Amino acid sequence: MTNRKVEVKLKRAMGNYWLTAAAWLSFFAVMPGCLAADKLPSLSLKTGDRVVFIGNTFAERLTWHGYFEAMLASRFPELKLTFRNLGFSGDEAVRGQLGTGAGPGTIGPLQTNTWLQLRALNFGDIFSHVEEQKADVIFACYGMNESFAGTSGLSKFEKDLTTYLGRLLDLKCGAAKSSPRLVLVSPIPHEDLGGDLPEPIGHNDDLRAYTEAMRRVAAGMNLPFIDLFNPARPFLDDKSGSPLTFNGIHLTRYGNWVVAQLMMDQLGFTPATVNLTADAAGSDRVALPQLNVQPLPIAPPPADAKVHRALIERLPLVKITGLLPGSYKLRINGHDAAKATAADLSKGIHVLPAAEASENLAAAVDDKNWEFFMKYRAVNGEYIYGRRKEPFGVVNFPKEREFQEQLVAEKDARIHELANAPGLLKVELLKADE
Repeated sequence: MTNRKVEVKLKRAMGNYWLTAAAWLSFFAVMPGCLAADKLPSLSLKTGDRVVFIGNTFAERLTWHGYFEAMLASRFPELKLTFRNLGFSGDEAVRGQLGTGAGPGTIGPLQTNTWLQLRALNFGDIFSHVEEQKADVIFACYGMNESFAGTSGLSKFEKDLTTYLGRLLDLKCGAAKSSPRLVLVSPIPHEDLGGDLPEPIGHNDDLRAYTEAMRRVAAGMNLPFIDLFNPARPFLDDKSGSPLTFNGIHLTRYGNWVVAQLMMDQLGFTPATVNLTADAAGSDRVALPQLNVQPLPIAPPPADAKVHRALIERLPLVKITGLLPGSYKLRINGHDAAKATAADLSKGIHVLPAAEASENLAAAVDDKNWEFFMKYRAVNGEYIYGRRKEPFGVVNFPKEREFQEQLVAEKDARIHELANAPGLLKVELLKADE
């Protein structure tokens, strides 16, 4: 996305607490504030950690909307973290009966007491793939699918989840054959979108109960816990912003942009809000200090998103007192960032620095995730691990998959480079007609 000069109408932006889509096209967002839960989980990250996402559709869609991954990479650039997404739509952390067909159009015998995670023939279960990726840290995202069993399935879910997480902890796949560090992630609430979609009150009661069950499991196993149900509720109820989901339970790209920030909050990784203050002492000119937005803020949301008030208030605040009356504009690194009156500036305005560096990082994350997805979920799996693995697949595919892994590693290196983008920005105040 290219930067464009955009004039932000401050009265509109500050009065309704959202910015126009055009404004979001040209600026950074976001220097988050703190919306943390009462007790934040504790996650220790180490140099070179391999972070793996597992779970349901929520986890899988982090592949396509990598805001959270980009935020972690830029928050800890010195750690050179790498990320792999093993999310699989429909996955559950409970046991039941699962068919074991030999391929499309076939039905095999039912397996009882197995994890409800449907895979193609010989694909391998989640435990084998976690081991293959040498996971040091695992974000386990469950609870949405399971919640449809209602309160009658709650005790089974809590018991099965404990067993499931215990098996993950038994894996010796991390650095020096250590057990992975687990973070348990709750489901989001069910959003009321009206129309022909289901009314979510009853389901939200169940989701609340399943979230609390997950909290109990995390506490009992001494695991960090990310509660997305409660922090996300205000954003679903506040209709001044765009919807977070497209069907009530699956996040849009904007929804993932919001939730990425909530996840950082819950982990205690949210940087402090940046403030820049100056006194013009009765002049229309003032030398402004540099704006320090290190670590790199999150990339802008989709161009058509209407951003929630609480997220606007997380942006860097610029406050300039003592200006002569008139209209002014702020320029950051050569790009016009906002237009405001002297009165507005004396109260403080939230600004969005130019977005190029953050956009480059987010694009690199999405690019890497696509390359890994094509290896992990290859469309020609029948020739790689299925019934046609021999004699055809064994000839070319092993080397081809090694090459794919090299491509992913090269994209990891690019992400590490972009996550170290400079955070000091030049800020200038000019009269509006200049």
